[in-house]
Amino acid sequence: MIELGWIEADFVSFDPKLNYHCGEGSMESAQRAGVAERVNRLILEYAQVRPAEASAGALDGKLTLRGDLAIDSLALVSLTIRVGEEFEVDVVESGLDFSQLETVRDLQAIAEKLERR
Repeated sequence: MIELGWIEADFVSFDPKLNYHCGEGSMESAQRAGVAERVNRLILEYAQVRPAEASAGALDGKLTLRGDLAIDSLALVSLTIRVGEEFEVDVVESGLDFSQLETVRDLQAIAEKLERR
């Protein structure tokens, strides 16, 4: 198995005659998916309740961090610090507002901003 960034393949060959152009936006959507996967992995480390879909590593963006996943306030602070570490950004100095974090999608959106820095 060969792993090339976000592509995994058993065999990879290159034909110089072929044009390997990805559609516009393909890379961006793949990066967003990668960010979501990384954030979901961290969320599941802190979640006290694991939803059924969590076994596949996917989390519904509408799930609430405190209510649905039972992440308490202290764990939420730790989680935001871990997200910063994951994307190599000091969340305290980032200037981003974490006070409105309610859902999985909220945290994913913040992580996308951190990744662009």
